[in-house]
Amino acid sequence: MINVKAALHEALAADPYQDALAQLAGDRFGKKIAAAERAELTTAALKIGVKLAEKLLRDHSLEIETTQDLAPQTDTEEPFAADLEIGREPQASASGNNQKWQPLLDTADLAIRLGALVTEAEYPIAPEFTTIGYFETPNEIFINRYFARYDAQLAAAKMPLLRYDSWRSVVIAHELFHYLDETQKAVPLQEYRLKLWKLGPYTHQTELPILREISAMAFAQRLTGWPFYPGRLSEMLLKLTQLKESSA
Repeated sequence: MINVKAALHEALAADPYQDALAQLAGDRFGKKIAAAERAELTTAALKIGVKLAEKLLRDHSLEIETTQDLAPQTDTEEPFAADLEIGREPQASASGNNQKWQPLLDTADLAIRLGALVTEAEYPIAPEFTTIGYFETPNEIFINRYFARYDAQLAAAKMPLLRYDSWRSVVIAHELFHYLDETQKAVPLQEYRLKLWKLGPYTHQTELPILREISAMAFAQRLTGWPFYPGRLSEMLLKLTQLKESSA
């Protein structure tokens, strides 16, 4: 549990913007982009996710605290600052002993009201890869309950944020973004294209799916008020699976 607690401590202290930037830099296509352009793309991707989350929060009449004006925004608005706090709650602490966090809303209920189906079940995992949730067209959101088996351990270790009932809401929110993007077309089209190679007059270009992932992370963090960048969750939960069976 020591490694898991250290990872949680680091996550709570980290800047979500820097985490998103590192996620893009680590992508097989993202690493081909110049650093300055990666920063711009990261900011734009985060902005897309946060704007959609705040629209849903407004539409569902929730009383929330926000670092931004919740009035309708225009195309002339200022872009995000690089250090924007996209989801951190004031009670979050770098110690990882955050007993008070609660999601801003019931994301499963919201997903259902928006036309999605939410299924919670155990799915196989492998040491080198684990799935904590995924979206399947046209409208199915799946959440992996496998990790609930570690809840008692996590409670004893004073890491309630990593209990299944805590993080399930942020994972549902992440997959809800993909549902709204792919099925409801609620997200602007991605305009960026990376040029990979050229042959005569033809230039081969590709989209960057990782930008949609970053938007989904920002959306999930803002919609729920989750206290660290959701992109770190899978790694921490994978560490749980590496614990000796006798201690699980």
